[in-house]
Amino acid sequence: FGIKFSFSQASHHVVTVFLANSQTIVGSNFTVSVSGASVSAATSQVGAPAAISSVAGEAIEFGIVPLDAYGNDPSPAAQTSDFALAAVLSTTSDFVSVSGTVASSASGFVASVIPEVAGVYTISVHVAGDLIRESTLTATVGAAAASSTGSTVEGEGWLMGQIDVPLVATVVVRDAFGNLRNTGDDNVTLLVDNAQVPGVYVGDGQYSLSRSYSTPGTFPASIMVNDFSITSSVGDGWNVVILQSAGEVSQVTVVAPHGSATAGVQSTFLLEGRDDSG
Repeated sequence: FGIKFSFSQASHHVVTVFLANSQTIVGSNFTVSVSGASVSAATSQVGAPAAISSVAGEAIEFGIVPLDAYGNDPSPAAQTSDFALAAVLSTTSDFVSVSGTVASSASGFVASVIPEVAGVYTISVHVAGDLIRESTLTATVGAAAASSTGSTVEGEGWLMGQIDVPLVATVVVRDAFGNLRNTGDDNVTLLVDNAQVPGVYVGDGQYSLSRSYSTPGTFPASIMVNDFSITSSVGDGWNVVILQSAGEVSQVTVVAPHGSATAGVQSTFLLEGRDDSG
């Protein structure tokens, strides 16, 4: 007679064969060592909450427990190369996909992915080419801390004006990855003429700085975001030039460099206009 049977639990099993009269067949007690089957996406598990919060540039990590179709440790044992991990940004029309890594650990495997663009991501984990059941995760990634290299001052209109006329600078605060800091909780300050002008948040990562001047002159200025200074395109700071209130131009002087010019090459000269008071 031939007897066929299968096991679903990986372990050492003792097999006993009985006759119809419940008598044990001599020598029927024998041990069967059962190993796990190959890894299965249907039963492998991802140890992460369905909703994850993070910031740009920060690793999102969670555990993976590979199992065979019966819930046993797989045989052969799973390798890091068996897994594929990706995070796809779902809140923009631009396709952004971030590949992750999987490393072995004492308790199984640890998956890690580092998004740099703020938004909502869908994270999926595949094993042996198939999507792990219930492994699709949602990660909301916010902007990282404000950055001196990412934050900018828009335009140069705030660098020249007349006395008693407010000049307004617009500061756009971003993190090191270019993400807008749209929480409105950054401390933006204009330092000029021995005064500190606090910024007013107007949305979309933008802060408005308004300042008027009572005397003409040139005033060194700097703009602080939290604990760092934004660097201008020409150096570490800016100069705000304030003129007297505009009057009718009555004196015009041509300011031109001495020397020769070349045919076909553009030459530059300046016109300097002054009012009646000079």
